[in-house]
Amino acid sequence: MPGKSVFWKLHFKELYHLVYSEYGEMYHLTETEMEILLFLRDDSAYNTARDICMMRGIAKSNVSNGIRMLERKGYVRIQIDETNKKIHRLFLTEKSRIIADVLYKAQKDCLAKILDGISEEELAGIYRFFEKCDANIQKELSRLKSKDNQ
Repeated sequence: MPGKSVFWKLHFKELYHLVYSEYGEMYHLTETEMEILLFLRDDSAYNTARDICMMRGIAKSNVSNGIRMLERKGYVRIQIDETNKKIHRLFLTEKSRIIADVLYKAQKDCLAKILDGISEEELAGIYRFFEKCDANIQKELSRLKSKDNQ
C-alpha cells in the first residue's frame, strides 16, 4: 500500500489541475505555459529554459514547446545574453504580465486554502523540517560526489 505522501501528491495534482484548468481555458494556455508565466513573473536572474526545467521539474521538451507557443502568442520575449551568446533569457511581455498576475493570485488563494487551519507555529515547524532535510541531502550529495572523485 502506498504511503500517505503518495495520496497527498495525487490530491495536490488534482486540486492544481482543477484550479488552473479554468484559467487555461480562459487564456488558451496549457498547464506548462502557465507554469512558465508564473516562473518568469518574479523577474529574477533565473530566467532561462534550463532554470525552468531544473527548478520546476518540467521536461525540457515540454518547456521548449511551452516557450515557443508563448512567444507566438506574444507572451514571452527571448533575449540573447550579452555575455554568453548561448544563453537565451526569457521575459514576460506587458500583455502576459496581467495574466501572470491573475495566475499568481489564484496560486496564492489555492495555497491559503491548503494551509487553512495550520498555525504559524506549525508552518514554521514544517519549514524547519524541510531545511533540515535539505541540509542532510546536501551533505549526502557532497559525500557521494567526493566519493566519485576518488
